[in-house]
Amino acid sequence: MNNKKPPEYEKFHAEVIQVEDLVSEGKKYSILDIIDNPRLLKFTLLLMVAWFSCGYGAYGIFFGVGQLAGNIYINLILLNVVGFVQVTGWYFANCIGRKWTTSMFFVIGGCSGIVVGILQTLDIKDKAAFVTVFALISKSCVTTGWMSLMLLTAELYPTVVRNIGSGIHNATGGIGTMVAPMVIFASEKIPGLLYMVFAVLMFLSAFFVIFLPETNNQALEDTIDVDSNNSVSKKIKSVFIKPERKGYGSLN
Repeated sequence: MNNKKPPEYEKFHAEVIQVEDLVSEGKKYSILDIIDNPRLLKFTLLLMVAWFSCGYGAYGIFFGVGQLAGNIYINLILLNVVGFVQVTGWYFANCIGRKWTTSMFFVIGGCSGIVVGILQTLDIKDKAAFVTVFALISKSCVTTGWMSLMLLTAELYPTVVRNIGSGIHNATGGIGTMVAPMVIFASEKIPGLLYMVFAVLMFLSAFFVIFLPETNNQALEDTIDVDSNNSVSKKIKSVFIKPERKGYGSLN
């Protein structure tokens, strides 16, 4: 009909039954299921560094707008306007992948952060304009990288623990936003501290993200592959709890 191939109802029906079976099992997942899985635990630890860095960088640069030269209100508008650059992140995330997009923008943001940090320690003429420009580049890169990182994070976790994983990293990013104001106050006595710390975190995050698998054009996982012999809890028990040795008994 209409020269169109009919949908594969049998395949669709099988997928529906599979999902219903997962729901009917009634298992409630928690953060312990992530910790006990070596693969998910590795993803979580690496992503926590990146999310902390994004929270620190995005809010630190925004709240540290007073350290930039020029009118503070115009600088605030500019910091918000450059946020639209993150739209390009969608393009790169689909072209070169989520992982490399995130890492690329983190590296660019880290380089511009170093420039701002160095300029703030120097007493040279006409440095104000350069500080503002590179600060705007840093802000646009961290927000764009963060957007791509959100995609990568959501696609790395299986469906059954995806919300739990997202909650962990949102909390980690929140910790970064709480640390940022403290560094801003400290940078009033130590010029360039805010952006130097930002640069270090960006480079560290870019390096860690490389060790994560690419999720672009990959099927999302639904369940956790349970390997009881490779679980973290069993490895810990094997270190602290030694197995009992069985005696051979006496031979008569």
